[in-house]
Amino acid sequence: MLAEKSSRLASGNMWEALVTIWKQRGLQGLFSGVLPRVVSLSVGGFIFLGAYEQAKYLIYYVYDGSSHNLARTELPTTTSGS
Repeated sequence: MLAEKSSRLASGNMWEALVTIWKQRGLQGLFSGVLPRVVSLSVGGFIFLGAYEQAKYLIYYVYDGSSHNLARTELPTTTSGS
């Protein structure tokens, strides 16, 4: 909800803004936009966690699972089934 510059809500008083929203739109007005925000954060969290796990696996695989042994190991090459 955007307030015009000359309105009472634009003064920066959060309590007045909450009371006005409550009077105009009720409980639904106070929580409008919550569902899209929660879905967005959830999807972002899943993507971040998946990328983190894959990067962690790759680092452990490339460096032979030891944080102290940084001698790079070669990735195995796939061979054809001949």
